[in-house]
Amino acid sequence: MHSLPPLQTTTTFNRHIHNNPFLCSQFLLHEMLNSVDAQLSGAAALEPLSTSSRGRNSRAFDGTPLRDLIFECAQAVSRRDLDRSLGLLGYLASEVLHPEYGDSGERVGSYFTRALAHRVSRHIMASPSSSSSYASHSGLLNSLRIPDPPSQQQIHAAYLALNRVTPFLRFAHLTANQAIVEEMEGEEIVHLIDFEIMQGVQWPPLMQALAERTGGPPHLRLTGIGSSADILRQTGNRLADFARTLNLPFEFLPLVVGSVEQVTARMLSTREGEVVAVNCVLQLNRLLQRGPDMLKAFLEMIQTLRPKVFTLAEREANHNQHQFLDRFTEAYRHYEVLFESLEATLPPKSPDRLTVEEVWFGREIANIVSCDGSDWVERHERFEQWREIMASAGFHPLPPSTFALAQAKLLLRLHYPSEGYRLFEMNDCLLLGWQDQPLFTVSSWH
Repeated sequence: MHSLPPLQTTTTFNRHIHNNPFLCSQFLLHEMLNSVDAQLSGAAALEPLSTSSRGRNSRAFDGTPLRDLIFECAQAVSRRDLDRSLGLLGYLASEVLHPEYGDSGERVGSYFTRALAHRVSRHIMASPSSSSSYASHSGLLNSLRIPDPPSQQQIHAAYLALNRVTPFLRFAHLTANQAIVEEMEGEEIVHLIDFEIMQGVQWPPLMQALAERTGGPPHLRLTGIGSSADILRQTGNRLADFARTLNLPFEFLPLVVGSVEQVTARMLSTREGEVVAVNCVLQLNRLLQRGPDMLKAFLEMIQTLRPKVFTLAEREANHNQHQFLDRFTEAYRHYEVLFESLEATLPPKSPDRLTVEEVWFGREIANIVSCDGSDWVERHERFEQWREIMASAGFHPLPPSTFALAQAKLLLRLHYPSEGYRLFEMNDCLLLGWQDQPLFTVSSWH
């Protein structure tokens, strides 16, 4: 695994910008994001977390660093040593800062402390003999309570904030779009199937690229899958309006389902003569909760569609380990780096940072650390594992093109100039990370 070389000349850099509809359409995408933000802002406001603090202090009793103390608490929780767990949580409750004010280490520590407290609460509630312990420590555990699940509006607002303040989603969208456009060259009818389309912000750049295609645009059918009929309707209307400005023949097909595993080939209404592209961004990992048979069945269903390209974006992390301490350690390292990247690129009191950390990353941390069994949904895997899974299902990798590599580098230069973000290339996929740690991966398959 190695970082990509920088582009060679300013002339080449400018030529790539001028000739690249994906990057040239960022202004249009910005306008769409502002429009969606205006619709969501009223319903998506967050209430501050309630963790108290006596002031900034990153060191625990006996001079132990706060991070080490959190790991010691995780070890006690793993042993189900209730007294030690509660004692450590009592100290952490007074020392871990509110995420809005602490540095990245203190903020990530706050979310992991809450997740550990929630795991202790679940252990206590599952054991009748521990009911007296819960009663005597209910104040502490309630003070570390994980906030109620976010509303659909809050989740969608957090998704937009994540897209706006970090390069990870735009990197995934840009790289996947390039693969789709390259594979659909010359095709007359394209059916794009997007699992969890959200607000559809991935697709305006691709639509513009198709509209400007030499030889004329194809007819684009877009099946947008999601859980909210109202949000799908709004997304479809925005994309249809945008398609009209491009003179791009376009159909939007909303598909409302509770979760991606409920989708069947019959629901997707494919037609003879069209060429299928499937897009799956940060969704496939959720099928791991259901076991290998469910994931196998889903990929077999995708195979029946005979897609010319299947684009896949996932976290580069192993949070699917059944040993709690292994999972906790991997998760802490992953989110510690993510929070460092946010701190390096956003002001301390940025509302976008708070939204992304609390609604997006915070709830992931809570699920990975505090849940087991069917409640444990966030089961990210590294690309090596996804490569084996995809190969066993009959898919073959499509190496990223030279142009895809160059435009990913351009994306970082144009919109996220921090020196900390780095691109990696490994085994026919592209990865984006912070410093030396890859965090997100994008790959294409056929």
